[in-house]
Amino acid sequence: MNCPYCNVQLPANSDKCPGCGASLPVAPQEQPVQAAPQPTSAAAQSVVVQVGNTGAAVSELSNRSRLTYILLGLFLGGFGSHNFYAGRTGVGIAQAVITMINSLQLFSAEMTLTIWVMLGAWVLVEVIVCTRDGQGKKLY
Repeated sequence: MNCPYCNVQLPANSDKCPGCGASLPVAPQEQPVQAAPQPTSAAAQSVVVQVGNTGAAVSELSNRSRLTYILLGLFLGGFGSHNFYAGRTGVGIAQAVITMINSLQLFSAEMTLTIWVMLGAWVLVEVIVCTRDGQGKKLY
């Protein structure tokens, strides 16, 4: 390395230049990069996943059953019960409100039937597609 002021070759670990006597800036020492701790057992490695860009590791398996989610969706899906069970309360509230408004019979018969069919299709798609609860954990 050379002196930034007079371009004289510097000896290793010197704080002054032998040519011009200028004090040299101290270079920051490199800090070793520490890796994140890894699970020690193979079983622990299989239940840790990365969630988005947050860097938070969460357990992959939910304590909620997929079978219960499916049955609630098929029998009480219009009320959003399967989404309340899975922890997706916003969607559950939306489905419950749609069902309650539709049951007041404020619309024509054709419109009411259309709303029931659309709500049923919505629930059926959710039951088939959704495999994770509201926190991103896989339903067992």
